[in-house]
Amino acid sequence: APVVRAKPAPPGRRRSLIRAPQGSARSNTATNTQSAEKSDKGEDETTNKRAVLLKPVTGPSSSTSTSSSISAQSSSACPIDDNSTGTAEGTSMSGVAVSLAGLQKFNEMKSQHCYRYIMFALNQDFTQVVPLECAPSSCSHEHLLASLPPAEPRYIVYDYIYVNDDACQFNKLVFIMWSPDDSPIKNKMLYASTKDFFKGKLDGIALDLQATEEDELSSEALHE
Repeated sequence: APVVRAKPAPPGRRRSLIRAPQGSARSNTATNTQSAEKSDKGEDETTNKRAVLLKPVTGPSSSTSTSSSISAQSSSACPIDDNSTGTAEGTSMSGVAVSLAGLQKFNEMKSQHCYRYIMFALNQDFTQVVPLECAPSSCSHEHLLASLPPAEPRYIVYDYIYVNDDACQFNKLVFIMWSPDDSPIKNKMLYASTKDFFKGKLDGIALDLQATEEDELSSEALHE
């Protein structure tokens, strides 16, 4: 019998494999990594911005702001160390003299208006009236009130600025005897017995006030 040979199957088509150039995969990987990093970075920045925007505002209250402002002004005030042993002629009934340094500062204030106020006190030996603090002319009335000690007498010369009924601005020097009720009795007596003698050394005082509370030093009282 004839031999039937099977026809060989047609050869299958081979798929051409296109290999990417070496380094291309690395490039794609690097690109993807950079994109992911940028995406993460963008998300972090967005999150941070949102955190800043959503951060609750806890600013100080109005009283705290006022106190901070006064403290800032107070820090710019110029305390004086009275190293001078010179005193003006005479003493008060209680034997207290007036330092020449204090009178010098007062004259500077009167002629140049360089201080808003000068605070005077008796020295530790209670033998002289000395300048304790000279506040710059930029200080406010609130700063003066905040500087008053709650339990110690003081003398203050205040360069008060006011506007009259004709809208004209003037300065007047106000002498203040600060003697709070909580002060020691001995200190109050010494300050009281020295007041007139000390004020007599200050030429140009326009108004004399005595106060035991801050309310007695209002703008209305100073305007009199």
